[in-house]
Amino acid sequence: MLIEPRLLRAAQHIYYNYANVHPVRAQYVTGVAIDRETYSGFVSFRQQAIILPREVFIRTEDLMSYQYQQLT
Repeated sequence: MLIEPRLLRAAQHIYYNYANVHPVRAQYVTGVAIDRETYSGFVSFRQQAIILPREVFIRTEDLMSYQYQQLT
């Protein structure tokens, strides 16, 4: 699945912020649901995330497979 780079960076930012605050719980995150237009999102702990039509779900494996870069 091709992910828009800005969307991927925003999802990585959400995930890494969560992981910094909750390092123990972060190991159970399955991915990030993120809005394509506003780049706001949340971490998910479900295998089958329920998302809105404007949202996309990015799995944790996909977040980790690309190098994290700070948003500019």
